[in-house]
Amino acid sequence: MKGEGDRQANSGRFQGGAARLGGPEGGWKTGFAGAAAYVPRVISQETPMSIFTRLKQDHDRQRELIAQLCETEGDSEGRRDLWPQLFKELEAHALAEEQIFYAALMEKPDGTEKARHSVAEHKEMSDIAEELSEMAFSSSGWLTRFKTLAHKVIHHVDEEEEEVFPKAEDLFDEAKADTLEGAFDVRKEKELAAL
Repeated sequence: MKGEGDRQANSGRFQGGAARLGGPEGGWKTGFAGAAAYVPRVISQETPMSIFTRLKQDHDRQRELIAQLCETEGDSEGRRDLWPQLFKELEAHALAEEQIFYAALMEKPDGTEKARHSVAEHKEMSDIAEELSEMAFSSSGWLTRFKTLAHKVIHHVDEEEEEVFPKAEDLFDEAKADTLEGAFDVRKEKELAAL
C-alpha cells in the first residue's frame, strides 16, 4: 500500500494522464473534430504498465470514438464504421474489467462498494448499447439515444479515474497492479474475439 506522501505525489496521475505518461514519446494530440486524446508513450518490456495506465488507455480510446460518433449524421459511412468499433470496445473492456480489475477490487472490503457501483453502471451502458445496435442509424432517435450513452460512458470513466483508481492504488501494491494489467489484456483479447 502507498503512504500519504506517495498519494500526494500522484494526485494528478489520472487528471489527463500527463503526470504519468508525459514526455517526448507521448502527449496530448488533437484528433478528429478537434477532440483531444492522450497518446501514451511506448512502454518497453523493462517498464511494466500498471492496470491503471492500461485502463486509462482504453478510456481515452472510448472518449475519442464517442467524440467522432457525435459528429456523424444519419446512416453515414462514418457512423457505420465507428459504431461497431465503439460497441466492441465498450463491451470487451467492461467484461475484462469486471473479470480482472473489479474481481480483485471486490476481494478488498474497502473496494467492494465502488466495484459494485461500477459494475452496475456497466450493465446500464451495455443495455443502451444493445438498444442502439438494434436501431436504424437513420432513425431520428439514434443520435439522441447515443448521446445518453455517451454521457453515461464519460461520467463512468471520469468517476473511475478520479475515485476508483485512487482507492484501488491504495489497496493494490505495484506488483498486483502490474499483474492485473497482463491478465486484463489476455481477457480483453478473448472478449474481443468472442464479439
